[in-house]
Amino acid sequence: AVVSTQSTGKGFSPVPPGRPHLNAPEVLRRVFELIASGFVVDGPGLNDPCEKEPVDVLAHLTKQEREDLTASAQYALRLMIFNQLYKILGIPKPAPQKFGQLPRAVMV
Repeated sequence: AVVSTQSTGKGFSPVPPGRPHLNAPEVLRRVFELIASGFVVDGPGLNDPCEKEPVDVLAHLTKQEREDLTASAQYALRLMIFNQLYKILGIPKPAPQKFGQLPRAVMV
């Protein structure tokens, strides 16, 4: 929640008029983009908005763990771009759909 709040730039406030809501895949992509950018390696840290005092939620990570996190986010972002989100989520590959066919869950 902390990273998604940071990556969408919205916090917990309502969306301003004229600015579209982000759907779940867009928020997930932005979270991976933020982490993949390397801000966890050399950035200012990440404060937990639920704590009264400033608490860096990344403070316990070593530099190597921060670099590993960045590399993993870069890899996950590549998978998302090439429509392989199922690999990140650890679920079976979805069956290919015919052009113009809605997924079963959406069909009425």
